[in-house]
Amino acid sequence: MEVDCQLKFKALHVMAKNLGNDHNTSIWHDVWLPVGKLLNQIDIVPSITAHWVIFNIVSDDRWCLKDGELLPVWHHIQQRAVLDIHAQEMDTWCLSLTKTSEFTFSSAWNLVRHHGEKFPFFNLIWYPNHSPKMSLCLLRALKGKLPTRSFLKSHNIIDGTDTCTLCN
Repeated sequence: MEVDCQLKFKALHVMAKNLGNDHNTSIWHDVWLPVGKLLNQIDIVPSITAHWVIFNIVSDDRWCLKDGELLPVWHHIQQRAVLDIHAQEMDTWCLSLTKTSEFTFSSAWNLVRHHGEKFPFFNLIWYPNHSPKMSLCLLRALKGKLPTRSFLKSHNIIDGTDTCTLCN
């Protein structure tokens, strides 16, 4: 469960809303400003404006303070340019990991994978037109992880002798 929370935390830092007509982006709960969620910027929980979307605070193509609950974060809101609320396109989620702001499996994988040192024999094992099955076998042999009788006995997986079955 702890790993899931860490991945969620990583994902939330790279996701944001691209504003279109501002009809489906929450003022408090969505990331649409550089500071992140506005709910994280204050100590109180909003009551009246809790379910408002950005459309509710725009009037005549300008920001409009319609409730005092927004006062503690109003300076963050005013720094953002007002978008056209009559636009046809809807608000969409985007990722800051790619140049196009679109989700790709590659960008998601690079976000969550462990970035370790490259294996020294990488080019020897993995190359084009080579059988992945043989590459994996070679990799396991180089790391001493082949399931030989001596390996299986040393890890208490089998009982008996660790002598060769072919020549004893």
